[in-house]
Order: sequence, then C-alpha cells, then structure tokens
Amino acid sequence: PDSGQVNVTGVIDRETIYTINVTITVCDRGVPMRCDNQSLTVTVTDINDQSPQFPQQQVTVYTSESTAAATIIHEAVATDNDTPNTVNSQIISYTVSPVSD
Repeated sequence: PDSGQVNVTGVIDRETIYTINVTITVCDRGVPMRCDNQSLTVTVTDINDQSPQFPQQQVTVYTSESTAAATIIHEAVATDNDTPNTVNSQIISYTVSPVSD
C-alpha cells in the first residue's frame, strides 16, 4: 500500500471492546531494508445503543385501603448497559401512566 491508512473492517461494540492496540510497521525498499514501528491505541467511544431495562417486566404490589397518602408502595429500578458513568447510561426519568381498560 502507498498509505498508512488504518480502516475499521468490522463491527466495534464498546460494551465488549474498550481499546484496540495495533502496531504499524513501515519499511523501505532499500538494501538493506530499513523499517520503523508505531504503536496505535484506538479508544472506542460509547454511543447510546442500549435501552434502559427493568429486571422484571411485570410487578404486582398490594396495599391496604388505609395506606396513608404519600406512602411509597413500590420503587421502580432500571439499569442501562451503556458504558457506566457516562451520559448514555444515566437514567433521567421514570413516567407513571394509567393503564386503560
């Protein structure tokens, strides 16, 4: 090849591969042949490709009719498998909607 271009040749998944390390070698055609190496580290950045997930899709809770107002009867918890501690993995809202019959 006439250039030192490094190309992506397949799918890269940040949740599986964080960094890619390669060695690039350049050689001339002289006699004797002379070469040099360069180390290249590619850091794979995360995209928001994982949706937040609840551990259970259906939950049933029971409460007494005498339960006081403002009593917490359930706390929904979800996780997001994008890279931890990044904007892509931060859950910012939960919405409670009535189910129509």
